[in-house]
Amino acid sequence: MDEKRRSRSAPAEPGIVRLPREVVGELKKVVWPTLRQTLGYTGFTVVMVLVTAGLSSLLDAVFTSLWAGIMR
Repeated sequence: MDEKRRSRSAPAEPGIVRLPREVVGELKKVVWPTLRQTLGYTGFTVVMVLVTAGLSSLLDAVFTSLWAGIMR
């Protein structure tokens, strides 16, 4: 019974052929952000990186001065 079902079905595509076709199909489903959204997200990311770098620098300066005071 299983052999009859297998013979009726179409042969499976090899993965090397199927993969690009599936990738293109999935990329068509993606909802891409608008230019405005992309610029907003980029701006937010840059601001957060700068804030994080500033806080890290501030903490480094504080701990450096504390360590220098301890080591005197």
